[in-house]
Amino acid sequence: MSFTLTLHLWLTKLSPHCNFATRPAPPTHLPSPGKLAFPTPHSGTRSPSAKRPQANQRKWPLSSTSLQEKIKHEEARYTLPDNFHNADHTLYRRFWLAVASVSVALGQTDKAEAAYRTLVTNREDKNDLVPVFNLSGFLIHYGTTSKVQEGLGLTGPCLEWLDKKLGRASPQGIEVMGNIAEAEWKMGRREEAEGMIKEAHECIDELKGTKFAVYEDDEREFTQEWEKGLRE
Repeated sequence: MSFTLTLHLWLTKLSPHCNFATRPAPPTHLPSPGKLAFPTPHSGTRSPSAKRPQANQRKWPLSSTSLQEKIKHEEARYTLPDNFHNADHTLYRRFWLAVASVSVALGQTDKAEAAYRTLVTNREDKNDLVPVFNLSGFLIHYGTTSKVQEGLGLTGPCLEWLDKKLGRASPQGIEVMGNIAEAEWKMGRREEAEGMIKEAHECIDELKGTKFAVYEDDEREFTQEWEKGLRE
C-alpha cells in the first residue's frame, strides 16, 4: 500500500476533536466523549493502571517521523502570510493528532507531548479549549510529577468551559473529573481524589434523561474501570 493511501486511510479515522478512538461527539467543536486514549483515544489514557505500550514499529504503517515530514511538505505549499494551520486547520489538526497517536503507541511520549503542545499553540480559536483538554489529559496520564501538576492546573479552565458549554453533567466533563481524580491520587491527595470520583459518579447518574443519556452505561462502565485501576 502506498504511503499516500495509507496516510489518507489513517487520517480519515481520526476525529479532529479528539485524540484516538472516539464515540460520536454530541456537540461540534468539543472533545469527544471517547476515553482519552492517549492519545488518546477508549484505549487507555484515563486508566492509571495502563501500561506504556512497547515500541514495535512493524505493527504501524506510519511513523511520527513520516507524518511530520508530510506536515513539512504541506507547510511548504504556503507563503506568508498564509500558512498550513490557518489555511486548512482541520487537516492540520488531524495530522498532529495522528503524530500524537502513533508516538504514544510507539512509546515516544516526548514526541506525543510536543504534538499536543503544538496544537495548543496553533489553535484556530484561542477560546477553544479542546487542545488544552487533550494536553492536560496526556500530561496527567503520562507525565512526571511536575507535568502531572501542570496537567492538573489546566483542568480547572477546561471543566469550567465545559460546564458553560454543556452543563455540569456531560461525558466530556466526566472525563475531566477522572483526570483530576487521577492527578490528585498520583500526588498523594486521596481525599481530593475521592471527592472528585464521587462527583463523577453523581454526574453519570445525572446523564439519564438528557441529550447525553445514550452514553450513561458506557460512562459508568469506563469510570468503574479507571477507578479500579486507580486503587490497584
